[in-house]
Amino acid sequence: MLDSTVSTLLPIPQPRPSTIGTAVSSAYIEQRDHVYVVAGRRVSSISIVYAFLSGQSAEAIGQASFPVLSLEQVYGAITCIFGASRGRRRPS
Repeated sequence: MLDSTVSTLLPIPQPRPSTIGTAVSSAYIEQRDHVYVVAGRRVSSISIVYAFLSGQSAEAIGQASFPVLSLEQVYGAITCIFGASRGRRRPS
C-alpha cells in the first residue's frame, strides 16, 4: 500500500537517453561492456578516432593499424563517433 502511494506522489525518475548511445547505434558501432567497438570486431572505436585525430587517413588506419577492418568499417566508426559528438565542444 505504501509503495503505491509513494509512486503516485513522487515521480519515478527515468534514465536519460544518452546522446552517444542513440547516435552511435548503427551497423558500424556496438556497445560491449560499456565500451564502443566496431561491430563484429574487438577494435575500440576510440582507437580509430584517436588515430584519425593524430593525422592518419582512414585508408592508413585500415591498412596499417587495423587490417581486420574494411575501409567502410573505419569510415563508419569515424562518422558515428563524430556524429554522436555533434554540438559538443572539441577539447583543445
